[in-house]
Amino acid sequence: MVNFPDTPVLKLYLTHDSRESFTIAQGSFGWTLRVYVYDFKDRLMNLAGCSVRLKVIKADGTMGYYDGTVNAEDPAAAEWQIAPQVTAAAGFMQLVVEISNKTAGMQTSTSCTGNVLAIPDNPDSTLTSTNDFQVLTDAVSKTAGVKQAAEQAQTAAQQAQSAADTADKAAVSATSAAQDASAGAEKASSGAKAAAAAAGAADMAAVRANTAAANAESVVSGDLQPAVNACLAAEKDKAGGLAGYDTLTSHTMDTARHVSDAERSTWNQSVPQSRTVNGHPLTADIALTYSDVGAEHCKTDDRKTDQHWEIYADGRVHLWGYFSDTVDAVKTAYGSSYLNGNIAAAVTKPCAMRTIKSVQLSLSSSGVLIPYNPKYLSDSSKLTFGIVSPVSVSNLLYQGMYQIWGLQGNEDT
Repeated sequence: MVNFPDTPVLKLYLTHDSRESFTIAQGSFGWTLRVYVYDFKDRLMNLAGCSVRLKVIKADGTMGYYDGTVNAEDPAAAEWQIAPQVTAAAGFMQLVVEISNKTAGMQTSTSCTGNVLAIPDNPDSTLTSTNDFQVLTDAVSKTAGVKQAAEQAQTAAQQAQSAADTADKAAVSATSAAQDASAGAEKASSGAKAAAAAAGAADMAAVRANTAAANAESVVSGDLQPAVNACLAAEKDKAGGLAGYDTLTSHTMDTARHVSDAERSTWNQSVPQSRTVNGHPLTADIALTYSDVGAEHCKTDDRKTDQHWEIYADGRVHLWGYFSDTVDAVKTAYGSSYLNGNIAAAVTKPCAMRTIKSVQLSLSSSGVLIPYNPKYLSDSSKLTFGIVSPVSVSNLLYQGMYQIWGLQGNEDT
């Protein structure tokens, strides 16, 4: 059995299934499992404020659900105290970490999967593997309490509805009486308005009659100017009448600019050419670059094969992907395990690389194969590593998943 710390640490990815694994004794429990989750850009996620749940799918088909906690001092770490049922069945176990976050009334969730626990058969274990749904049992209990509260609320609502029906009947009677009174008041008001309008019209007719009589007297006496002035005054500021007494010549010679309200509104909403967008003036068309919008530019492969690469503007090179191969033999005894330290796989690279920053490798197979000491030889485009297994194996097909970070260039620094 491969030794592991009191708190095993796993890395899971949202972009793909994890192939990282370790071996545990059947029936062991009480230890802490710590999981780090990486997002779609392989960045470590901050789980503060999130709810985390562990779904365990054991080798015999039974399952379990367990609530976990986010480490207060390390909010990127989700932790679970392992219950006896987690390791009850021998074989290869699948773990699924579910993450949810409720912000501003909206629930968001995601999950990541990894085949990470290998449990050899332990004849001394007396624990029987069963489904363990303690989380769901708690939820059902809470649901029963909610149902009882809902029934009580429904009874109260029915009583309130009965009282409301009685109040509605009284309101209908009161409304009918008020409508009758309102109809009478409206008729009286309409009559008063009609009388007032007739009185106003009579007053205006009297004024016009007096004005006409005065104008007629002026015409009879031979003085026409008062009559003309009266006509002009009557048309001033009137729709379809005279705009004023100024002539067309005096209006066009005025140095003031006369604009409509629509033109003034359009000008007030215009953006001045002195304004800039990220330092670019608005005097001509603007061509934005990646740096203008804070984007990170990189070159990538065509994504048509299992091996991929990216070259970033700052010189970083990222290689990742899959490869499949057959390990001839893992038979060199090393304590209670077996080793093969001379494995190599071809990994495509797009350019010369210097200073390999990190190499990550995980393996998946029908057996238990654990990689160690992975190295990337940039000159030969080879990924070399060793394999350790709790049992001796030969001619075993496996799949490798790798991630390599380095810098573009020809010389080490």
